[in-house]
Amino acid sequence: MIEIQLEFQILNQTYSVNNMEAIKFKESNVVFAENQDEYKQLPAYYDKTQDEGVVVTCYKLSFVERLRVLFFGKLWLAVMTFNNPLQPQLPSTNKSDIFKMNNNG
Repeated sequence: MIEIQLEFQILNQTYSVNNMEAIKFKESNVVFAENQDEYKQLPAYYDKTQDEGVVVTCYKLSFVERLRVLFFGKLWLAVMTFNNPLQPQLPSTNKSDIFKMNNNG
């Protein structure tokens, strides 16, 4: 895996350009790739009680990424399907959209 880190400074504060990070959140109950050094860890909420097997993740955007969303209003999403059918997805900036769907909050 190749990572490119770009940073800049404003008033002695360093900002990352592309540093979106998966973050742990209150409802997290699993960490995918926890012992796999070749991958970044992915904290998530995994609901195995529903037939859909819903997995929810949360990401913290860098300062520049937040500006891109503010000014351009676009979020790009890449999903590996391994040539299987694409599964339904629900990107959101509102946590309650996700947990209302799952009746978990």
